[in-house]
This record gives sequence, C-alpha cells and structure tokens, in this order.
Amino acid sequence: MILSCQKEVMETNGISEQNTGVEVFAGMYDNTFNYYEYQPNFEVAISWDSQNLYGVGYDSIDLDLNGSFDLFITIDVLNIDSAYLLNGALPNPFPNCELNTSSEFQLAFYTENYPTGMGQTSSTSFVDRLDLNERIDDMTDWRNAGKMWQQNPGTIGTPPYGDWSYASNSNYIGIRQNGDKFGWIEIDASDKNNVKYMRYAICQ
Repeated sequence: MILSCQKEVMETNGISEQNTGVEVFAGMYDNTFNYYEYQPNFEVAISWDSQNLYGVGYDSIDLDLNGSFDLFITIDVLNIDSAYLLNGALPNPFPNCELNTSSEFQLAFYTENYPTGMGQTSSTSFVDRLDLNERIDDMTDWRNAGKMWQQNPGTIGTPPYGDWSYASNSNYIGIRQNGDKFGWIEIDASDKNNVKYMRYAICQ
C-alpha cells in the first residue's frame, strides 16, 4: 500500500498535473504524518458520587500540540455493582460519551436508522467506529460535536446505542483538520469505565 499525505505530480502527454487525491487509512501513517503515541495511554479520570453509583469524567487533548486543546471529552458511566440503588428506576443520566472539537478539527460520523413504532422510523448520528485500514479521506459526514455512544432503555422508539457501545478492542476515530488534513485516533473503549486513548496521526 502506498501511503502519503504529500500531493503527487504526474506527467501526462508532457503536461504536469497535480494529483490532489490523498488516501488516509485508519491506523496507517508514514513520515508525512504528525504522529504521537501516549506512553502510558491517556485515560479520562472518573469521579464517582457518594454512593459510588454515577461517575463522570471530563478531559481534553491538544491534537496538534500548539498549546490549545482540540478534543473535549465528557463521559458518564454507571457502576453496575451499585445498580441496586436505583430500586428499579432508570439511570439518570444513562451512560454515554460525548466528544466536541475546536473549530479547526472535525470528527467522522455515521447515521443509523431505527424504528419508532407504527411503521415509522427516525435516525440518529454517532462518531464512527473505524476498523484498521478503513479509508478516512473519502468519508462525507464531518462534525464538531456528538456522541460516541449513548445507552437508553432499549425499547421500541428509542435510539440505538451506537457502534462504539459494542467495541471489544481498539478501534479508530477519523479526524479532519482545517478541512483537508485527515488522520485518526486509536481508542480502546472495551471498558467504558476506563477508556484508553492510545495514539493518533494527522497529515502534515
């Protein structure tokens, strides 16, 4: 596989043409990328309430290392071992993770349809969960804010949880900087109470 963020110049019939097609794949990088690996992994610290039932975490990452934060993480979790304290009531809030970015960055999203009853459907969008080698630069839905996952009562008419809810190992988020520089973040979200941000790469 040829991988490069650099634009290539090709000659056709004696005429030089610039190839602006830059192919970027999740988990792949070369020396034309800015690459950073966390040692140890970056983890969002969870603060628990007095009953050890609800936990919440806030943190942020400076993706381009310029001194200002670019990715803002908010996570709500539930301690299943203390779920008896709900006494049959529904959690409030349900476990979820929301990501926001600075104005120069965007995240790749996908849209999922779901039934709402009486033959009707609706849709909701989540941060896309990408596999290794999945192409990023040709994705079309880019946004500054939204959920990675969102649990709910799970009945007809309620939105799905999102693909990140079922992550069993590390996967990738597609990122875009200033509209034309693509990259990825590797995340291990198999344990929703201990999500690990492992490494990332962005085209120079």
